[in-house]
Amino acid sequence: MSKKHRISADDKVKYVQDYLSGLGSQDDICIKYKIRSKAKLQQWISMYNSHNELKSYDSGGVAIMTKGRTTTYNERIDIVKYCFLCNWTFK
Repeated sequence: MSKKHRISADDKVKYVQDYLSGLGSQDDICIKYKIRSKAKLQQWISMYNSHNELKSYDSGGVAIMTKGRTTTYNERIDIVKYCFLCNWTFK
């Protein structure tokens, strides 16, 4: 069984910038940097071009909420109170 290889956000940006600057095709970049999926590189390119942050998502096994709905100030206060009440940590 192979161990999952984590790619840092800085490396993702480098790979995308290499592709966008013409240093190789998507296939070339995937081979050069041992990216297992061309679709993953395409996803990073899309995120980069949309000015979204490329993240490494190494949370140590803790689920990370990356997108959510807009909340009001009072809802956020209620959420924090609930987390303290239940002795939960939140990120």
